[in-house]
Amino acid sequence: SGTSGYRVDDPNVLTRGHRAHDGEHDLAVFFRDPALSDAIGFRYAALDPEEAAQAFLREVKERFARRVTGEGARVLAVVVDGEN
Repeated sequence: SGTSGYRVDDPNVLTRGHRAHDGEHDLAVFFRDPALSDAIGFRYAALDPEEAAQAFLREVKERFARRVTGEGARVLAVVVDGEN
């Protein structure tokens, strides 16, 4: 999360792939959004499935789709952790 030096509140960071290079090895890295992960595991779990899906899509649109800037393809990695 933000304690590791990346801005979890910036959709441009969370929707852009980053590269880790090590000699011949190359790895694409995506950071997870802890608030979205927690919403899926805790808030949406208490809702009716259709209502949860609508709330999830609304949050993705409001927090990410409408706020990204710049050119290029974007990916939102939806990642939940073990406590969910």
